[in-house]
Amino acid sequence: MAKVKARLLPRRKALSIAIAGALALPAAAGAQDVVLEEIVVSSFRESLMDSMDIKKNSDSIVEAVTAEEIGKLPDISIAESIARLPGLTAQRLNGRGQVISVRGLSPDFTTALLNGREQVTTGDNRGVEFDQFPSELLSGVVVYKTPDAGLIGQGLAGTVDLRTVRPLQYGKQALAGNIRYEMTELDALNAGSADDGWRYSLSYVDQFADGTVGLALGFAHMSNPSQEERFNAWGYPGGPDDNLIIGGSKPYVRSSELKRDGIIGVLEFQPTDNFNAAIDMYYSEFEEDQQLRGIELPLWWSSAQFQPGYSSADGLVTEGTFANVRGVMRNDVTSRKSEVFSSGVNLEFAMGSDWTGEVDFGHSKVDRNDLILETYSGIPQSSETADTLSFVWSDRGPVFTPTFDYGDASQVFLTSPQGWGGDVVPGGQLGYSNQPSIEDELNQIRLSAKRDVSFGPLTEMEIGVNYGKREKQLVADEFFLGLASGATAASIPNVTGLTDLGFLGIDGMVSYNPRELIKDGVYSLTRNPNGDVAIKSWQVEEEVTLGYVKFTIDTDLGNVPMTGNIGVQFVDTDQSSTAISASGGGSGVALVPTTGGTSYTDVLPSLNVTWDFGNENYLRFAAARTMARPRMDEMRASRTYGYNPTLASSTDINASPWSAGGGNPELEPWIA
Repeated sequence: MAKVKARLLPRRKALSIAIAGALALPAAAGAQDVVLEEIVVSSFRESLMDSMDIKKNSDSIVEAVTAEEIGKLPDISIAESIARLPGLTAQRLNGRGQVISVRGLSPDFTTALLNGREQVTTGDNRGVEFDQFPSELLSGVVVYKTPDAGLIGQGLAGTVDLRTVRPLQYGKQALAGNIRYEMTELDALNAGSADDGWRYSLSYVDQFADGTVGLALGFAHMSNPSQEERFNAWGYPGGPDDNLIIGGSKPYVRSSELKRDGIIGVLEFQPTDNFNAAIDMYYSEFEEDQQLRGIELPLWWSSAQFQPGYSSADGLVTEGTFANVRGVMRNDVTSRKSEVFSSGVNLEFAMGSDWTGEVDFGHSKVDRNDLILETYSGIPQSSETADTLSFVWSDRGPVFTPTFDYGDASQVFLTSPQGWGGDVVPGGQLGYSNQPSIEDELNQIRLSAKRDVSFGPLTEMEIGVNYGKREKQLVADEFFLGLASGATAASIPNVTGLTDLGFLGIDGMVSYNPRELIKDGVYSLTRNPNGDVAIKSWQVEEEVTLGYVKFTIDTDLGNVPMTGNIGVQFVDTDQSSTAISASGGGSGVALVPTTGGTSYTDVLPSLNVTWDFGNENYLRFAAARTMARPRMDEMRASRTYGYNPTLASSTDINASPWSAGGGNPELEPWIA
């Protein structure tokens, strides 16, 4: 037998040669008996075929993503995978896909399921933040663009069903792992920040006890760095000689690191063909930390004086000088810590010879804590020193030339250069700390049964009921920062070095760790007493009872096979909210506990039909009545009330002295 030399080739070419070689071997063997073994090829092509099969075989109009093998979806999160599908777009935050828009509608019009169960959200409202879900731990995603009566928790724009592996259905042993390294193009812009990170995951699937017990476990870790040079303008008001001019500048360098650990576990038990039980669990710990350093420069919209002699082009001042500039040096921190937990129990069983039943329990919970910390430093208001700042417009925005040395720690103080917040902190606030927290919990149970029927074109009937109770609560804690000593300015006790702002023309600015200053007691925290902060806290509760009946269609229309489903949902909702209403501000604020709510019932019919014209040609049609519940912050019971005595004596009948704003716990859903 001739020896065969082999060399590494691209995957597709290597597979082609392997298959051709196997087919050629029997001819070369002459009269010898040859036993041919089945060769199963798993590749990216197989995942595409699986996705196409899901689309073809579904009664509804769907899009699908499937992994070529366990743990093989390559994206940073499942949001990136979903965004590749037709009609879906990821809205990005700090460079990564976070929430999903279907057909261009807001994320609040799309719901997310995990193994068919509705999930709570880490955001303030209903839009699921998909960056919480590692792609490596999911076996696939099905996006329902049209609803059917048996789809629980469906959205108005679409429904995204994330799916973990079922080990008995997977049917083989697998151990998969991967590791990836990444680094940013920009070096670390803030001291102590990371410019590289790692992703790794490990997944295990197996079957035991003669294939009656299945187990799947998975772990995924990610540390994802990001570096950014950012320029923001306050705006461009009308300036000298009707030319637009920059009102102020708010540039930063931002360094962030996102860390996420995800775990899944699935245990499946099927002792007979008439019974199957599955328990699945998902847990994700998500932590993002950002350092932002820059100099906020109040210019035209401030006490700074624009100097004579400037250049303009196309109605914009492109070169000029401001005197008496008091820049607000910002050392800010933004962080988020969230935990997502989801679990479920699914039981499928036969009920006699005609009926099959299903019982499904689901639990989903989120805890999230944020910190948005601003801290100010610069030239004290009492100082006669100020900056004379020139600027020249470039293709990246203005480049500044200061006369003040923002990198000289002997001239920079913890202070309020502009006196912002002086009505609460004497002399002005030295920053602001915003610490919102979210708790969101959903418990649900679904009972359903189905049987074959023979009633014209209808071949199967399914009936079911689902009960869910959801509670979401937001707590707003906001504080003004001042010096614990009561002074209006102090030297910076923990200078960590300089931050390079060369992209703005500023060589460096004094930097420090603001969290250490709070920890060491340098700052005092004064709770924001104003009513507009008090009304940000709220709690919303929903109890939803859903009953449905659905029929499967399988018939011929003339010579054309026609399949699909028809059905209706009956949705009864009882919602309520508890919050605070407020009037006035500061020490004169009046706070009143407020509650409210309503209940309503909606009927949602749906129809999905597919005609098969052969040769992989299909025509699909769907019609349905769909709903999307209101945003939860709009359902809060809180309100603010105001009275303007100046308008009370106005002769204008349209100038009411009374004003109000807030949420409405009696809001009902959008219907389409």
